[in-house]
Amino acid sequence: MAFVAALKIIAKLIICPLVGRKPQGRIDRSSMEFDIKSLKSKQLKMLSEFEASECSYESVGLNNDEDCFCLKNVRCKCGNDHLNVITTITKETKKGLFKTKEIINHLAPLHLECPECKTGNLLFDPQVHGWDGENGDSASLTGEDGELIFNDSPAKVYVELSYQGEENYEELAEDGISNIQDYFDTFNLYVLPKGATKAVEVVSYECA
Repeated sequence: MAFVAALKIIAKLIICPLVGRKPQGRIDRSSMEFDIKSLKSKQLKMLSEFEASECSYESVGLNNDEDCFCLKNVRCKCGNDHLNVITTITKETKKGLFKTKEIINHLAPLHLECPECKTGNLLFDPQVHGWDGENGDSASLTGEDGELIFNDSPAKVYVELSYQGEENYEELAEDGISNIQDYFDTFNLYVLPKGATKAVEVVSYECA
């Protein structure tokens, strides 16, 4: 009897610690609160020098009803919401029948300048921001012929981002990446001039 009792005690010591233990190498998805929509409200490293808030596409004359896209109004920290967009450009010439025409292409890196408080900050650089920027393997085109103010007068600024391919972001969450919101795969920049009802595209980048 003493021998049997001893065996029962040994069995308890071995089995009890294993009860409720999850298999090694597996992730408890029930506790992983991941949702593409939640990324839209998180603070972006790219916008840390600005104030930004999500807004509707209809408010600026645009259409997009896909849940993986979001539109943000970007403002200066001083409160001013009419800014100058400074692009980095490339120039090319095309020969016409009578004269040569110079074409200017607006590209990143992009800066925003506030005419009220006279501050300017980097907004977007594909070498640094977005999925490719975070992974250090961006092949996106950037300007190399100087900078140029895009808008004729200060305008409201809007940034569009997307998080397409939810499985990719689930993998980031499983890998313990804490700033998933910075891994956006599309970046589009718009301005809304004073008196206008539809935003004008400045640049469009695929970031993945």
